[in-house]
Amino acid sequence: MKPRYQVLLLDADGTLFDFPKAERQAYDLTARHCGLPREEEAYHLFSSINERLWKMLERREITKKELVVRRFSDLLETLNMQGDAVAVSQTYCHYLGQGAFLLPGAEELCRELSAVCRLIIASNGVTSIQTSRLARSAIAPYIEALVVSESGGADKPDLRFFTYLDEQVGPLDKSTTLMVGDRLEADILGGIRFGVDTCWCNLHDKPLSGDIRPTYTIRTLDELVNIVLP
Repeated sequence: MKPRYQVLLLDADGTLFDFPKAERQAYDLTARHCGLPREEEAYHLFSSINERLWKMLERREITKKELVVRRFSDLLETLNMQGDAVAVSQTYCHYLGQGAFLLPGAEELCRELSAVCRLIIASNGVTSIQTSRLARSAIAPYIEALVVSESGGADKPDLRFFTYLDEQVGPLDKSTTLMVGDRLEADILGGIRFGVDTCWCNLHDKPLSGDIRPTYTIRTLDELVNIVLP
């Protein structure tokens, strides 16, 4: 069967990988190593700081280099603790790179679609972390390429990220390329700016708000198969 799309640009965290699980493991190990509080409240505080900074990154209000350290300097300040935020960040990134937890159905999806499509991960992340996590994961054999924003100098939804991606794995036929991701403001808006169809991976049934409109919306990963293989 001929696929509707020949290239799938797949976001990593929240689309294929269980980032909250990896984040929690990395925080717990970092807290043990660096003397941070390990209570549930402390982890949720870190997670909220991290999420806020990633949204700032998407709006180009902060750089990736600033983000990876500031999430810990902000955490230490909020907790009224002294510490070396750079050293804590390095420890956290080391442990985060070990968290190759996949979302349910991700391995099966990649195995099936890799037989008919090119699967390319397009991630807003730290190159060393994403490379490590992919290499440790069960989907590694099915992924043709990993393109990370840190290496390209721009983050989704910036069109420069997609231009860099196109240079690395293209040129792509935009009419047969689909961007799949869980973040409207990064993956879907970026795909729209690049001129390709988009699929919002809405696994938590969030309401569609604002004026960003994906071509498709799925609530389970296996629904993507029916889009690609009509």
